[in-house]
Amino acid sequence: MRDKEIDSSLFHQQVSERVRVRLLIAFPLLIVLILSIVSGILYQLVEAEFGYPSDTVGYLANEQQMGSFARKWIYLMIAVDVAGAIIGYFIADSITAPIHRLISVSKRVAGGDLLERANIKRPDDLGALSHSFDSMVESLNRFIEQRNRFILESFSGGLITLDIYGTITAMNTAAEKLLAVSAKESLGKSFDKVLAGRQFEMLRRTIHEALWEKQTFRLKKVPLETDNVPRMICVSTSPMTDEKGEPFGIIVNLRDLEEWERFHRELARTDQLATLGTFAAGLAHELRNPLGAIRGLAQLLSEDPTLPPHCKEYTRVIMNECQRLDGLVREIYDLSQPEPTPEASVNLNDLVREACLLARSNADTAASESVNIEEEFGQLPSTYAAPKKLLQVFINVIANAIEATPPDGKILIRTEYHENSEFPLVVAITNTGSNIPDELMEKIFEPFFTTKEGGSGLGLAIAHQIVRYHGGIIRAECRDDSVTFRILLPQREQPRKTSSQT
Repeated sequence: MRDKEIDSSLFHQQVSERVRVRLLIAFPLLIVLILSIVSGILYQLVEAEFGYPSDTVGYLANEQQMGSFARKWIYLMIAVDVAGAIIGYFIADSITAPIHRLISVSKRVAGGDLLERANIKRPDDLGALSHSFDSMVESLNRFIEQRNRFILESFSGGLITLDIYGTITAMNTAAEKLLAVSAKESLGKSFDKVLAGRQFEMLRRTIHEALWEKQTFRLKKVPLETDNVPRMICVSTSPMTDEKGEPFGIIVNLRDLEEWERFHRELARTDQLATLGTFAAGLAHELRNPLGAIRGLAQLLSEDPTLPPHCKEYTRVIMNECQRLDGLVREIYDLSQPEPTPEASVNLNDLVREACLLARSNADTAASESVNIEEEFGQLPSTYAAPKKLLQVFINVIANAIEATPPDGKILIRTEYHENSEFPLVVAITNTGSNIPDELMEKIFEPFFTTKEGGSGLGLAIAHQIVRYHGGIIRAECRDDSVTFRILLPQREQPRKTSSQT
């Protein structure tokens, strides 16, 4: 098929050349022929008028003079014919040259060379045709660039393409963010210059081996440091080849291992919570009945007038502990199998304000009145959610922040709206004066994990479940002497059919 296309292209090119040559010959000959005919007719008219008078005495047009006139006329006619041929050639060339260039450029564009332009500057129809052709090629270029950009941006990881000389030909947004470089400034430059820093040493070496030594890498771990934050990325390379199998560049695929491992940890945590939830639901159900019986019997004993005072104190302790265990059982049941909660259109700013007041008035946090709480509320649109459940999330997180903040410390509660984000609604709660060790950061959302004395370890686990049910994400970020809990939620314009939390 390819050979047929080449033969057809050569055939049309030869036909075009032959037509151009014939026009360059035929048009001057036609002008010479017309001038010759006109000159002959004019000569005949002159000869008929002055060549044969009745009385030749005193007249210029005698036979000898007519011969001299004829020779001069022939010389003039030859000069006019030559001038006409030259003018005809240039006229034919001015017509055929733009057409020939348009045909030649259109063939190269059809062959894939979209950098070609006709650039015929003429005030006539050929100039207008050339301008239309160039506009069409530019539109085609823009379309291809947009399509390639869409393809590049569809990759979840970073993507870089390089030619055989190591020049960067494309880079998507994910690669820009991962490498902290500008794609616009990187295009057309050598990757050695773009990735010139010491932090890119291992990545440069990997690209060198893939480009020059023809090695192919699959999921190679490479250290990288951007913004003074060390991390590990996963690098994969693959060659780009043409129809004949000849390489003309490579593709470098970059993935942030931190996000990849976070996804796997989140998946493992989800499986763990699902298993624990099934177990906790059965355990909570089995504990409620004997717990209620113990509390009832203790209350009956406390009402016996013959019971000694110290025994009544024991029964009071029993009832208090039963009440505490009953609250713990309700939390476990809520974590594993919460009751359906109706959804309504809410504004997160209102819920956060209410949660802040309730958290400050909580008995466990009453001793932290010296903590300074600052609020920065952005303009948030309404969203459909389970207000009681989200209120529980904000109370748990704010109460934890207050308890973790030393006296005279500060808590910043901020809400933001990012219109084009997957999670446009953001609630960030930052407290100073505390820190979470790295080895504990991944455990804070696990059930029954707590560093507080007397804590159940279920508050953040329940908050995590509620946010997950709403389709959002809750993250903890630790920097220097501050901890930030960031709650990211999608915006929904109508309630879901089912409001039960899973």
